[in-house]
Amino acid sequence: MVLSRLAGGRLLTLALVVLLALVVAQTVWLLPVLGERTDIVVSGGTLPPSSLHTWYVVFEVTKLAGLLAVGITALVRGPSTS
Repeated sequence: MVLSRLAGGRLLTLALVVLLALVVAQTVWLLPVLGERTDIVVSGGTLPPSSLHTWYVVFEVTKLAGLLAVGITALVRGPSTS
């Protein structure tokens, strides 16, 4: 966040906030639920199909694209003099 402010952009800060929200959503919601499902499968249970793995992939791809965009933008803009 500090680096995005130094690079001079509200848009960069907003992008990092969105990326942080994705990380929090994964950590608090998605990974624990997937972990519970894994425990059930490992103990021999069966589960109905779920879209949770699709959400995981979407979150990861979004984070990758967002971090690349933020990094490239920060490099192109360079440090702000303000």
